[in-house]
Amino acid sequence: LLEYSKLEAGKVEVLMSEVCIYDLIMNCKENLTPQLKEKNINVLIHSNQLESFKLFTDKTKLFQIILNILSN
Repeated sequence: LLEYSKLEAGKVEVLMSEVCIYDLIMNCKENLTPQLKEKNINVLIHSNQLESFKLFTDKTKLFQIILNILSN
């Protein structure tokens, strides 16, 4: 989890890179698959434009944020 106190203190290392948002979302979905199956939840991702959408961000931190949102 992201530690807000470290963020505020400027003690978090940010590793910026170009990230394909589609790949990131699919990785999150794969990580959540066991929980989704257990709860009998089906997730559909409409990806017609996501596959070419890229962000310049910290991939690991964005992954953590998306995973946290989806798991709640």
